[in-house]
Amino acid sequence: MGRKGAAEIEKQIPRVLDPDAEAKLAMIADRLTPYMQRNLDYNVRILEMKEPNAFALPGGQTYITTGMLKFLKSEDEIAAIL
Repeated sequence: MGRKGAAEIEKQIPRVLDPDAEAKLAMIADRLTPYMQRNLDYNVRILEMKEPNAFALPGGQTYITTGMLKFLKSEDEIAAIL
């Protein structure tokens, strides 16, 4: 269900393919995973959207928009949103 939803979202909203930014988000998410109650393959992707937003799909796929990344001021704030 999550993979199907991700495919639909990425058809409608352009995904930002920035390896450095995705690596930074993965590092932040990796610090959070020991505290998660479910053992999922958590993955964070960036969507090109000026509005600040973030959401997760079933299965661990998480999206954060470029607008949200511009709004947030620190890695701690990013972690709080994730």
